[in-house]
Amino acid sequence: MQMDGVVFTKGKFTDGENAAIDSAVSDFVCAHGLTRQELYHQLFRRQTGQAAGDKQLRRAFWPVLAETLPARQLQAIYHHVRRKYHPYNYQGAWSAAEDDALRALVAAHGPAWETISQQLGRMGTNCRDRWRYIQASARRADDGA
Repeated sequence: MQMDGVVFTKGKFTDGENAAIDSAVSDFVCAHGLTRQELYHQLFRRQTGQAAGDKQLRRAFWPVLAETLPARQLQAIYHHVRRKYHPYNYQGAWSAAEDDALRALVAAHGPAWETISQQLGRMGTNCRDRWRYIQASARRADDGA
């Protein structure tokens, strides 16, 4: 992809890019007197009712990563880091009980994935993707019947 004369890299992040991100995160937490968990909590929690310092931290963090990977668009870096480091990611296979809870929460809240994610303890995008899978499975069952 090209923008303003810059050619951006697309596709899977390389091991070298992941190492650069990891190094930049380590440097950032040291410079700001945080642990990684504290940083991730401030980066990925819901935005309502946050202190001004939290916003400043987020505003300082993303440009650091953008400088670390100049060939990647900031949005791509953001989504990659969110998937890789979000505390609600990598929760394992969905159980039948979680599927039932997801159905009930979607019935109650509609597609408010961040609200649902807080109650299920999974990322909003994972909840959305699981809901799409459940719906597709139901359609296949209806078509096959």
